[in-house]
Amino acid sequence: HDDESHEIVVSQHSDVDGARLVAASGYNEFGHFVSVGSLEGGVLCLARRYLEKRDERCVMRAQQVLNVAAASGAVGGEAPWRTAAKMMGAALQPRKRVRGGASD
Repeated sequence: HDDESHEIVVSQHSDVDGARLVAASGYNEFGHFVSVGSLEGGVLCLARRYLEKRDERCVMRAQQVLNVAAASGAVGGEAPWRTAAKMMGAALQPRKRVRGGASD
């Protein structure tokens, strides 16, 4: 599926690990959504939440989502997208080849 509309914004500030907070908002065939995540080491990882029609967040722009996430302390620590981004970063690293062509 494709998003009919989406907007993304990246924080100008990074945390101590160099990760930047990222937020998005938009809609598609499943409804309106907001997303929060991080950009770290070239890996973007966002957690998307679909909203009910009467949810006040349906009209939020990405910058507003970013402001709310930053104010709630969503930067750093053990945020779910940080763990997922680290796992994805590790998965994307080149793997060593061993004799016979199999990877580690």
